[in-house]
Amino acid sequence: MNGAVNTNYNLLIINSLPGSGGHRLGRIFSCYDSVHWYSHDCNGDYPWTFKKNDTVKEAEFSKYHYDRILKDHVYVPTIGGRIKKYWDNEFWFRNWHRIMSNLPLPNGYLTFIVHDNPKYLRRLFPESIIVNLISNPEEASERHLNTSANYRIDYKLKGQLPNYRSKWVKARDELLKINPNATEKDIWMYQNNSSYQDYCKHIKIEIQKKNELNILEKSYADITLSWYNFDPLKYQEILGPINENYNLLL
Repeated sequence: MNGAVNTNYNLLIINSLPGSGGHRLGRIFSCYDSVHWYSHDCNGDYPWTFKKNDTVKEAEFSKYHYDRILKDHVYVPTIGGRIKKYWDNEFWFRNWHRIMSNLPLPNGYLTFIVHDNPKYLRRLFPESIIVNLISNPEEASERHLNTSANYRIDYKLKGQLPNYRSKWVKARDELLKINPNATEKDIWMYQNNSSYQDYCKHIKIEIQKKNELNILEKSYADITLSWYNFDPLKYQEILGPINENYNLLL
């Protein structure tokens, strides 16, 4: 896809490494007055409270995880690497724009947690606030292996899929017939005919590369921070007052 589709949506995109606490950071940013919180029993009534049920399976691995759920159980469609693998091109973005234009969106910035890179995100979402989380890649790799590597792969993503099956989807469907409980790590091993040890090596290399790229492209982000230097009070000039309960998430 050439160029970006211009949107008027208020987006706050947190770009992080897998396993580096992106959803936790998303909850903290949702404590600002100008940022919408996806209040729902699946997420918690407030950013500093947590799920009331077990509907969101990913929250079993991390209490900070949340889904982009609006009123009446309407989902805000996902972006970037989380949806690209379902498509053979970047037309996923035009489809995303079509869905967004028909949603009853709330006031305030909508948070998205992604594992992409700042330059790519800036090209697609030129008017968004991009937060670039720099992390320790070794720590992120270890946490990923204990959390998001175990996420399911049988997402429905209603309305977000093309009328064909991408290479990744074909492999996923084959694997789910063999193992209905297959996870992110399982499909990588299936596609690469490899072992769990190979997956661990691959993840450590990939996360190291992602972190280096995030540092290299930090000029494309509005905010670049790490857990070691993050001061939530600093960004009140941009996002307005922050609820003091953000301290419960630090």
